[in-house]
Amino acid sequence: MQGETEKDDPLTRLQKKLYTSSDVDGVTHVEQGAGVVQEPERWKQPAVAELLKTPKKRMSVATLFLLFGAGFFLIAGITTAVVLFLGGRSISTDNVRISVEEGPITVAGGKATSFSVRIVNNNPLPMTDGTLLIEFPEGTVDAHDASKPLERIVQEIPLITAGGSQDIVVDASFFGSENQKLSIPITLDYHMENSNATFSKKTSYDFTISTSPVLLSVIAVSEVSSGQPLTLVVTARSNAPKDLQNVAVRGDYPFGFLVKETDPAQIADGLYSLGTLKVGEEKEIRITGVLTGQEGEERTFKFSAGSLKNPESTEFGVPYMLAQADVQIAKPFLGVSLTLNRDSASTIVVPSGGNVNGLISWANSLSIPINDARISIKLSGEALDESSVDATQGFYRSSDKTIVFDKSTMSGLGSIQPYNTGNGVFLFAVKPSAELASLRQPTITLSVSVSGKRIEGGRLPETIESTITKTIKVATELGVSGRIVRTVGSIENTGPWPPKADTETTYTVELEARNTINTVAGATLRVQLPSYVRYTGTSIPQGEIGYDSATHELTWTPGNIGAGEVKKVAFQIAFLPSVSQKGTSPILIPASTLSGTDRFTQTTVSASLPSFTTQTATDPNYQTSFGTVSP
Repeated sequence: MQGETEKDDPLTRLQKKLYTSSDVDGVTHVEQGAGVVQEPERWKQPAVAELLKTPKKRMSVATLFLLFGAGFFLIAGITTAVVLFLGGRSISTDNVRISVEEGPITVAGGKATSFSVRIVNNNPLPMTDGTLLIEFPEGTVDAHDASKPLERIVQEIPLITAGGSQDIVVDASFFGSENQKLSIPITLDYHMENSNATFSKKTSYDFTISTSPVLLSVIAVSEVSSGQPLTLVVTARSNAPKDLQNVAVRGDYPFGFLVKETDPAQIADGLYSLGTLKVGEEKEIRITGVLTGQEGEERTFKFSAGSLKNPESTEFGVPYMLAQADVQIAKPFLGVSLTLNRDSASTIVVPSGGNVNGLISWANSLSIPINDARISIKLSGEALDESSVDATQGFYRSSDKTIVFDKSTMSGLGSIQPYNTGNGVFLFAVKPSAELASLRQPTITLSVSVSGKRIEGGRLPETIESTITKTIKVATELGVSGRIVRTVGSIENTGPWPPKADTETTYTVELEARNTINTVAGATLRVQLPSYVRYTGTSIPQGEIGYDSATHELTWTPGNIGAGEVKKVAFQIAFLPSVSQKGTSPILIPASTLSGTDRFTQTTVSASLPSFTTQTATDPNYQTSFGTVSP
């Protein structure tokens, strides 16, 4: 037995130990009561056999994930292979190619240009009912006739076989400014055989204008004195192989530049028409004006050339080229200043009949002498009293109304040394209002010209010039007068005359406003009535008299008074004298002022009205005793 036991495998030996009724390895059954404790049910053979069975292994989550991923990639690979294998036979816009062949990347402006649009159909079916649309930028013209604008080309393409192609040749002339980038949109709409669906394919042809068809240049001095005449010469020359139609140049002037004269004349503000510019032809524009500004400032003149949309238009259909010139405002070599009545403003106001005292000053701003200096002051304007002109150390040339200061009248002007100064004085008068009655907005203009010569570095004498202008505006003469009456006029008065203490008496006040040469706006007269005088509310015409009973202020507003116009008003006041005024002639209308704005000179003009008392001598029935208050 022992030999057999030793031959048993470990599992058999374990089984015997578990299920033998004898003690196993010194373990004895414990008795309880009369019997032996029975083996638990779970120790019986069947239960142990179940325990000894080999359990099934579960698949892990990682393994499931790997299997799923492998399956997905397998399916994707199969799908891709099918698409790659069968896709070449599908219908798609990706199988249609549009390209520009033999198209230059730079194009000379105005020169005929040719390029080809190639359409390739790589679809498995024929392309039918195609329409090719080529849209050109503004300014494109027919390559064979520059007078014909070219906006678009529409080309019908009935059929392109599967795998086939077709070329469309385009000829055109393009215009634009130098280095301008242009783009031509190209669109193809088509159908596929046995299909009603419309497909569309787009591309573009991009290129650059290498040269402008018009060459533009500006010639101007690099610096100029403020107020000195300035001339700019603008030259436009054709660089195109064909005649250019409706060519124009537009000028953009800087602040402070006032155009005086142009050749040719402007067709609009800053726009000059050159018409047809033939091949190689050159045309010139001369612009003369006055540039004003502060010393050291730089001003830029800009010009652009282009082709107008049509002969009547003022807008460019095609821009060609831009050009500019920079001019610096420099300190004048021979500086000059002019003051009138101690006023250095460019415009001053002087009343009719007034005097004007002028002071002309000059200075050499160079480090070298200026020789043969000459200062001329030309007077013009109908308001000038020519007989009153007088120039100290100068000469008045009445033939052309010019005051001249030169070395013949002032020896110092023969050679003005570096940084030296000098001055001259003159005077004249404005005509009186009676002589200006027929004029409207009269003025006097003074144009000052200065010239001299400098010799520098052994060069020939150089003439330098500077010009300034002053304007004198003659103000209108506003006048006012009036009277107080008792028994005449259009308003009936009541009460005792002479006035009696504690009894109210009424009077009529008649006022008249006059104007001479310029319209006066907003004319107004204000009167502060005494406490014992009131406005009754009666006036002719109605509406021109205002009254504040709290302050006793009476206002006459004749409004606008035209040149040479007279305006009148009549209104009634009531006078209630006090016993304390017995035997006196109280003031009824205090002194006042009529004022308004001279529309031409934009200054305030005024006229004084004297005070009026109870001594109404202007009434035809007035007696001396009627002018004092009776008891």
